[in-house]
Amino acid sequence: APLGDLAAAAMARLVYATREEDPAPNRAGLADVLIRASLLAVENEDIIESLTLHRIIVFGSGQQTVVVDAETTLRRV
Repeated sequence: APLGDLAAAAMARLVYATREEDPAPNRAGLADVLIRASLLAVENEDIIESLTLHRIIVFGSGQQTVVVDAETTLRRV
């Protein structure tokens, strides 16, 4: 089953700004990215063996969240 809203929000709540003076991170954007990646993997489980998001940049609240490094392992057919 894909990652649900509550689980994604709980994971995103664990992320904090890296410097004290930075704005609060866009946790809603991070939760959205996690949900979308989970849906992608589940909806394509016949061809995707694994999907790893190595690096995600989470900008300040209201700004974008960007996956900058991801790895997909495809199943052999």
